Amino acid sequence: MTGTLPIVVITGPTASGKSQVAAALAREIGGEIISADSRQVYRYLDIGTNKSGKFEPSSGSWEINGVVQHLIDIVDPSVSFTAGEFVRQANLLITQLRSRWKRPIIAGGTGLYIKALIDGLAPLPEPDQQLRRQLLLESQTHGKEHLYQLLMTLDPAAAEKHRYNPQRLIRAIEVCTLSGKTLSALQENTIPSTEKFIKFGLRWPRAELYANINRRTQAMIRAGLSDEAAAVVKRGFAPGCPGLASTIGYAQALACADGKITRAQLEESISLDTRHYAKRQLTWFNRDKRIRWLGTTQATFDPEGLAKTIVDSGLIY
Repeated sequence: MTGTLPIVVITGPTASGKSQVAAALAREIGGEIISADSRQVYRYLDIGTNKSGKFEPSSGSWEINGVVQHLIDIVDPSVSFTAGEFVRQANLLITQLRSRWKRPIIAGGTGLYIKALIDGLAPLPEPDQQLRRQLLLESQTHGKEHLYQLLMTLDPAAAEKHRYNPQRLIRAIEVCTLSGKTLSALQENTIPSTEKFIKFGLRWPRAELYANINRRTQAMIRAGLSDEAAAVVKRGFAPGCPGLASTIGYAQALACADGKITRAQLEESISLDTRHYAKRQLTWFNRDKRIRWLGTTQATFDPEGLAKTIVDSGLIY
C-alpha cells in the first residue's frame, strides 16, 4: 500500500519551520523524515546548521518530537557531499521505509537536492577535490566575483543562474573543466524518478521570515556558535573544508573567536547572509509551479494545523 502512495515533500526557505511541520505530518500518517538539507549532513556542525531535535542513541538517528530524521550527521566536514549522493541515499531510504510500512517525507530547503531526486540527475563527472581547493583559494585571493567571471567564459547560462552561490559556481567550473561540456548542456540529459511526489511549501510574509532569521541568528550565537566552530577546527578540520567554508556563519564565527570581529558584527553578518540565502531559495522555489504553498505567519504558525491541512487536502493518498 505505502509503495503506491505519493512521497510528500515539505520545503520552503530557511527558518520557515519545515522540520516541525514534517514531524507533525509524520506523526499523523506514520512516516519518517528524509532530510534534504545540504548543511545538516555534516557532523559537529549542529548549532550553525540549526539541527532540530536531538540525537537518540537508541535509534542511532536524530529525532524530532519522537520522529526519526534520516541523512543528518552522516559525513565529516571534510567531505564534499553531492546531490548525486543525496539522491542515491534518499532512494535507498525510501525503499527501506516502505519495507517497514513507513511513509517517506522529504523535508528541507536545498532545492537542488529535491529537484535531483524528482527530476533526475545529469551524468556529471565525479568531484575533483584538488581542483575545488584551487578554485576556492582563487576566490579568496581575487574576490567573490572571480568565480562568476571565470564561469562566464565557460558556461554563461550557469554563471548567471548561480552567480551568488560560490559552491555551485565551483561545481559548474569543475564540470566544464573535467568533461569539456557545459553544465547547462549536460543537465538537459536527465531521467526523472518513477516515483510520484507531492510538494508543499511554507510561505511567510517576507518581513516576518527575515525576523525569524534574525531571532534564530541571535539564538545560535547565544548557544555558542563561535565555540562550536573553534571546536571543529580543533578536531583537525581546516577552516577551508567543505563543511565550514560553505556553511553560512562558520567563517564569521571563527573570525569572532579569533577576535577579528565583534559579536555585534558576527550577528549582523550572519543575519544578512542568511536573508540573502532565503531570497535565493524563494527565487528557486517560485519557479517550481508544482509546489502547493501553505501560508502562515508568526501569529498563526501551527505545525499540527498545517499537517492537518495537508492530510485534509486528500492529495497525499
